[in-house]
Amino acid sequence: MAINNTMNVTIIWLLGISLIGIPLLLMILLGKIITLAIEIAFIIKSIKKIKILWAILYLIPKTCYTIIVFFMVYYAIEYSSLLIKTLFLKKEYNLKNITKQYRKVLWLSIMTIAITSIIELIIIPNTWKIFL
Repeated sequence: MAINNTMNVTIIWLLGISLIGIPLLLMILLGKIITLAIEIAFIIKSIKKIKILWAILYLIPKTCYTIIVFFMVYYAIEYSSLLIKTLFLKKEYNLKNITKQYRKVLWLSIMTIAITSIIELIIIPNTWKIFL
């Protein structure tokens, strides 16, 4: 799961470097929103009141990952639009500093994915024993 999420965030990051990545980034964002909404609706419909805490614990890592995707898509679109302004509108930006910040966002996202994966692999299965 962590490798898949890391690959997805890296692909989002690479799409931000490309000039044609903005429409693809918006489609990825829409897909994540729809997926999270369907998961929440399914869990709410299928669980009983006693298991609501377990359902909330189950959704925390997935929600964190979706928030990471939101931030990555935002920064990728911002970076891509700055590249378009620099190349086609001939505006001056300090791309070296902006690229450093963009790389920091990638590494921060990867570290957060690692933490949420640890939560998903260690804490959630142990809570199943308590609630189920």
